[in-house]
Amino acid sequence: MNFARWQKRKKLNVRLLQPQLPFCGRAINELLSQILATYFPEGTTAPLVFFGRTPTLALIEASQSEQWSTIWMHHALNDPATPDCVFAHVLKHKLVHTRIKPREVVSASP
Repeated sequence: MNFARWQKRKKLNVRLLQPQLPFCGRAINELLSQILATYFPEGTTAPLVFFGRTPTLALIEASQSEQWSTIWMHHALNDPATPDCVFAHVLKHKLVHTRIKPREVVSASP
């Protein structure tokens, strides 16, 4: 599912991104702050992090102002058994998208 189709689906399905209470053992915001300080020291504004029903493992939504963004993580990661290294990898990957815009690959229909 590409991002445009997901945006359309999100408008139709209000429950798609209903935030869930975080059950993970470590505070995501603390881990995010460490990642920002280490890998993005230029004063990046920390995005909000939510767990919800996402079409992928995680996604990042930029706000209209481009200063604030939101990272949505798939609810399957919302588990105390999820290792910190998994959260760190996903958060770093999503934050890279704030610097390098992803390209959208459109597959040809058979």
